[in-house]
Amino acid sequence: MSEQQQEPNSNYFSVLSSFLLQPSSKILSGIGLCTCLYYVYSGLKYLSEKISLHRSNNQNATLIQNTNCAIENTPVDQYHHEFYIPKYFSTFNIHQDTPHQVSDHARMNNHHDNFNFKIQFMKENSFALLLTWKDETPSQMFTSHVPFLIEPATSLESVTLQFHLAKTNPHCKALEEFSKSCFEFSPRWKCMVIFAGPHFYISPKWYGDREVQKRQVPTWNFTSIHAMADTCQVIHDMNGKKEIVTQLTNVHEEWLLKTTKNPNESDLVKYDFSQIDEKYSQVLLNEIVGFTLNVKEVKEKWKLSQNKSFPVIQSVVEGLKRQGSDLAVQTSELMNMMKKNE
Repeated sequence: MSEQQQEPNSNYFSVLSSFLLQPSSKILSGIGLCTCLYYVYSGLKYLSEKISLHRSNNQNATLIQNTNCAIENTPVDQYHHEFYIPKYFSTFNIHQDTPHQVSDHARMNNHHDNFNFKIQFMKENSFALLLTWKDETPSQMFTSHVPFLIEPATSLESVTLQFHLAKTNPHCKALEEFSKSCFEFSPRWKCMVIFAGPHFYISPKWYGDREVQKRQVPTWNFTSIHAMADTCQVIHDMNGKKEIVTQLTNVHEEWLLKTTKNPNESDLVKYDFSQIDEKYSQVLLNEIVGFTLNVKEVKEKWKLSQNKSFPVIQSVVEGLKRQGSDLAVQTSELMNMMKKNE
């Protein structure tokens, strides 16, 4: 009985050995070996790239810690193939006569470090980007472009932002969860509003002659304020929602009256939201949700060539003025204001 059980096994091995000795099986074995070697090579290459990336990130982190300004003027070969240009600059990191000497005593203590200036900046750029996300899943972020109403306040810590969203916007649900997470032991939500101001492309040709341009790179000057909120109130009350819409309308109607360049007769009359048909307004108000964000922190993210020397800044300002568009001129004005208030 045992011999009969062993016979199939012996037959199996004999068939397998005869198959492996055939030319076609040798080809298949070679293909399998090549495939294995390819995957081993790919794995080693991936691991090597990860190690290189980790090292370069550490180098960049050290570089950022050791400098408070851009390194656009630094020879590339000094950092080998790692040429890092910081993207953001605080308005407080203002240069001295040399572009790489930035000190604390160079901070602005008037316009840019002034509460009223920051509030006015947010009001003038009130169509902002709203971002809401959960701590544990930051990749699942909700974003909406929203006109904000900046309420009067006595300090940056007491600023409130009011707005509304359509009920069908998934962002509403996220904000409602955010309002609850402020008081419950549940996953924490974060909420930030980005107010983007004037910005413009900066060409190296504005830095100087051809020889100077050889050691320069294009960049982008910009201004923005990031407002972090720590609490949120949801407004379902019809009167509360109507008040938000009314105030938003009044603010922007006033702005239209002041800024319309070639008004006709109809442009001289302000639209009055209170005159809207009552039934029609009730239908529309029922389709929105109002919100109030309480701001806990305001940060500036500005880059206005403050890492450059005075002559270079002036040259860039003149280049922006020659370009002539509204954004270019506004950017040049902010650069001039920054320079005058050092």
